[in-house]
Amino acid sequence: MNLFSFLLASTALADVYMHFPRGSNNRLNENSEVRRNGNRLFDSQNNNEGGYNVGDKLDKPAEKAEEQSKAVFFESTTEAPSELAIEWWNQHGCGRRDADDANWVNCQIVLQYMCEDSSSTKIKNGLNTNTNAYTHTGNDTTDGDHGERGVHESWEYYDSCYKRDRNYGLFTGNEARVRGGAIYTRQNPGGERRGYECPEERDYYPYWHPTPWKDIAVLTSEPGKCTDLLDENGKRNMKFECVHRVDDYSTLGYSKFNNKEECEYSGGEWTGKAIPEEKCILLEKTPDCKMAPWSRPNHLGQTDDSNNFPSYKWELPNFYGLLESQECVLRIRYNVTTNDNLDDFASDTSKGYFAGLESHDDPKVPCLSRSHSRFPAQTATDISSIRQNHQKTWASEDDEATSSRHSPLSSTTSRQLFWK
Repeated sequence: MNLFSFLLASTALADVYMHFPRGSNNRLNENSEVRRNGNRLFDSQNNNEGGYNVGDKLDKPAEKAEEQSKAVFFESTTEAPSELAIEWWNQHGCGRRDADDANWVNCQIVLQYMCEDSSSTKIKNGLNTNTNAYTHTGNDTTDGDHGERGVHESWEYYDSCYKRDRNYGLFTGNEARVRGGAIYTRQNPGGERRGYECPEERDYYPYWHPTPWKDIAVLTSEPGKCTDLLDENGKRNMKFECVHRVDDYSTLGYSKFNNKEECEYSGGEWTGKAIPEEKCILLEKTPDCKMAPWSRPNHLGQTDDSNNFPSYKWELPNFYGLLESQECVLRIRYNVTTNDNLDDFASDTSKGYFAGLESHDDPKVPCLSRSHSRFPAQTATDISSIRQNHQKTWASEDDEATSSRHSPLSSTTSRQLFWK
């Protein structure tokens, strides 16, 4: 049986804090309350004082990767599962307390992971807090080879994202209207880079191009949408990208084109990719999709009527006898939007706000009835923040053991590294 080992990595646009495994919030080895680099591995917009450092095995700060302490877990087997309880806080709340709750929050909690063979993996916590380099000209992948810097997604993955057209069908408000690449989104209109994370993939779920992330579970305030969410899941359905062949044996690592028509017109091949198991090319199990744990806004604590954090019990993957250990990263994404208007809210009352084809920062809306529309009220609205996506990440390594859409919601993330 193999082990999982998780690297300490976390992502968030704001306000999802993974506590077990320990989400990093982009921390590494800081000796202060404030993290040093919020853009080290992913878009981590949580409070600068959140997250957990990577632990040290010895009584002195780690000077090489072998001296870092990373969580280790056994994989599942065909005889019995190995389970891991994932625990977190999400600041803006999630779900409806009961049928009479008028302040319920529309939300998704998305749990994902990715793994690579330990002998060849580039996934690592790193030893300093600098962000890995990227140069978009010359296809110089050595940018990502700085041995002491952390890595989750690959240089090639970000390069493909950088050079691919963004999805022009997405709502952008008054943001990102000029920029063309997939690194530009409503939440990332300036195209800032955080590690090798693809901003468009980060901000939208389910994503429509191939990614290294495998879905574990989708916890939602609207479980009636589970069928649609799972229909778009990359584990069960192919995700396509444009592939340009250099010769019979190699392909170009990127393409500008994000659709079949333009891809084939340019001489490319519109190629589908799915995520198989590690044996017999079996598709992985369908991700779990169910009601998210209820939590109220601005309360970083227990769920309703319990002494427990919001949590999910994950049945760890089975790698079917692979002798190779696995280095893995766990990621939690928090997609949230408020429901400011009740379902039976009068259409005339909301018409002034929703009538325009675009939304802008701080829009003016009619107050009271039409006859009083000359007295507009101004709402404090930030287009880049309405409907947000937050994330945290955790990473691990897998050692050999002797015994063993396109949702417009906004998002945050957290990550952690581990081993299998």
